[in-house]
Amino acid sequence: MENDDSLKEEKRSEFRSGDNISKLQRRMYSRERRGFLPWRRRRKQTVPKALVPDDWEYNLKGLNVEDASQETDQEGVEVPRDFEEEVGTNLGKRVFIFSLIFFIIAFAGSAIYLFVSTGQVQSTNAVQIIVEGPTTIASGTLVELQVLITNNNDKALELADMVVDFPDGTVSPVDFKTPMTGTRIPLGKIAPGDARRGTIKAVVFGNDDEILNIKIELEYRLKGSSALRSQVSGHNLIVSGGAMSIAVEGDTEVTPRQNTLLTVKVKSYASVELNGTYLDAELPLGVELVDSSPAPLESTGDTELPVTTKRWFLGELRPGEERELYISIKAGGNSGDKRFIKFSTGVGLQQGAQLGTVESSNTKVLANKEYVLEIKRPFLGVTLTSGGEFLSNAVAYAGRYMTVRVNWLNTLDVPLQDVKIKVNIGGSAFNKLGVRAGQNGFYRSVDSAIIWDSKTARDKLTTVPPGKGGTFTFKVAPLNSAILQQLEKPELTFDVSVSGKRLSESNVPEVLTSNVEYITKVATDVRFDAYALFNSGAFPSVGSLPPKAERETQYSITWEVSNTTSDVEDAKVTAELPNYVRWVGLTTPANEQVTYNKVDSTITWVLGKVRAGTSSAKPRRVTFAIGLVPSLSQLGTTPELIMRQTFSGVDTYTGELIRISGPNVTTRLEREPGFDAKDATVVK
Repeated sequence: MENDDSLKEEKRSEFRSGDNISKLQRRMYSRERRGFLPWRRRRKQTVPKALVPDDWEYNLKGLNVEDASQETDQEGVEVPRDFEEEVGTNLGKRVFIFSLIFFIIAFAGSAIYLFVSTGQVQSTNAVQIIVEGPTTIASGTLVELQVLITNNNDKALELADMVVDFPDGTVSPVDFKTPMTGTRIPLGKIAPGDARRGTIKAVVFGNDDEILNIKIELEYRLKGSSALRSQVSGHNLIVSGGAMSIAVEGDTEVTPRQNTLLTVKVKSYASVELNGTYLDAELPLGVELVDSSPAPLESTGDTELPVTTKRWFLGELRPGEERELYISIKAGGNSGDKRFIKFSTGVGLQQGAQLGTVESSNTKVLANKEYVLEIKRPFLGVTLTSGGEFLSNAVAYAGRYMTVRVNWLNTLDVPLQDVKIKVNIGGSAFNKLGVRAGQNGFYRSVDSAIIWDSKTARDKLTTVPPGKGGTFTFKVAPLNSAILQQLEKPELTFDVSVSGKRLSESNVPEVLTSNVEYITKVATDVRFDAYALFNSGAFPSVGSLPPKAERETQYSITWEVSNTTSDVEDAKVTAELPNYVRWVGLTTPANEQVTYNKVDSTITWVLGKVRAGTSSAKPRRVTFAIGLVPSLSQLGTTPELIMRQTFSGVDTYTGELIRISGPNVTTRLEREPGFDAKDATVVK
């Protein structure tokens, strides 16, 4: 009690003493329990209730919130307003952390399962392929590659196969003939840590500086797994020298349509024998092959080569061996034009292969060469024309003379002297007896040549001033139809050569020559015939002979068409009936298409294709019946039964439209056996 009283007295004296603050500090920091400040309950501060409630109220864990500014728990502890926000944030963090832990556990479980089930995760180093060999080679040489395959897995490789893909043109090192596109080498089972070593041999070809790749792939299955796996490697080879070369010798400047001889040399630089060698010549537009030795391959079926490409089979070439080909071409165009001929050679062509077949497409190009021809204007321009067309575009007809004009002109800026023009005529349809040289020329039959020079043409060709020229003419007729019918492609050829002298820059006479060739196709000989019959016709006789006025007499009209050397397409015959002739409607044979148009009284026979070799002995024939009812005004006349007859068709060889007009058929029955001329006149 005494202590309590003294303590109370002391506290009361704190408020009376001027040193109360110092005493209070001593008590607060004293280590003795006596002297502690007594505990006092804080007085609750009352806050007036808001007149307007907040947007929402909190009710967390049974706490009734009366104030939007602060809350207290059951023991009077204040609850801040952002408590719920803190709780929501902590909950989201806990969910995120839980999800992350779950994902890590799942991933780790999958990885462990994969590792256990397969032994280990496959990596690029699990199977190692090492290829050793040269990186630079000469084309056509033997290549040896050392291949080392190591299994770094902890499980065996089962059913292992090494697949090797070679570049195009690779051949076997054994016979140098068998193509090698790819090979599969079984390796069987490779134990963990084990290795396989082997050698790959092949003869490869390529162009200079070409990069060739040999692909090596290992296919296998891990023990205990059915999944097929593979590991790929490869080896690049740089070709340092070509295995073949092409050289072309010949004129680089030619006149239009001039025959030019090219010598093409193909040489082998390979260390092994080359098999299936070939030469291709891609001829541009305006250049055509005239002849060659040896002859090029024939094209059959669809071919991957352009239609202007010619191919020659050269066979086997030994190391260092060279082959020569002689190719005659001619180029058309204007002065200054250039024609680029592309030659290429290679290997892989099978003997006897024809263009368009598989055997001719599995080839490897080893060398290329471009040859340039420049078209130069001839010193003496000579052109041959007929009927206003160049002779190559003109068409000749069997047994009929065609007139040819020889137009010549000095194209130089200096005079030409002793000019000579010669035209050699030939071709399968040429008739040596069917030539007329004309006034200024001479026909030399021993070599079938027409010559114009200073002797035959007087002073016209002795000296030709610059820019001056002239025209000569001659005539030529092909063989007759009976002979042409035995030919497949009848044609006439005209080889024109000119020569002359001019003074060179050093005032020395210089001889100039040039030549050009024309080919004229001979059209097929189509014959069209029409005639009328009465008693011997295909249909029974109706009426009387001679025909009587105002009474009907029926006649049989026959059309015949024959053809010789080439097929004729879109062939048809048309004709008209006079207004006093009636279409009866009878035709024979039934397989021929004959129609009648009542509007314009026109008869049409559609033949379609008339094949070559349809002779006059067995022509295409059709017969139809017409009825004649003559008028009294026709008494004493021989009326026309059918008129304006025309045959038309297209010659498939020349492309020319053939049009033949036949004479009108009258009552004069010249083909009727025993016919009397008086029976052709209309009587009363």
